[in-house]
Amino acid sequence: MDNIIQNVSVNYLLLLNYMIFGWTKMTSAETLYLIQHSGEIENEFAGKYIAIFQDKVIASGKTIHEVYEAVDTMGIKDPLITYVPRAGEELLLV
Repeated sequence: MDNIIQNVSVNYLLLLNYMIFGWTKMTSAETLYLIQHSGEIENEFAGKYIAIFQDKVIASGKTIHEVYEAVDTMGIKDPLITYVPRAGEELLLV
C-alpha cells in the first residue's frame, strides 16, 4: 500500500479530492488551475518550481529562490508556489 501512495502524483490526489468531494468552494483559484491543467503543467515544467496566480503560471525556475525573486519583482501577493515533480520523482507533503 505504501508504494502505491508514494507513486501517486500530488496533482492526481488533489484532482481526486476535487472530483469526489467537490472542493471547489474550499480551494483557491490557483489550486483549481493546478488541478485542471496538471497534465500541461507537468509536461512543460517538470523538475521546476512554479508560481501560479489566478489562472496562469507567472514564473518558473530551477530553484524556489528564483521563483520567489520573480514573484517579488512583479509585486504579486500570495501566489501558489510549488514544485512540479519529474516522472518517477516522489513528492513529500509535510
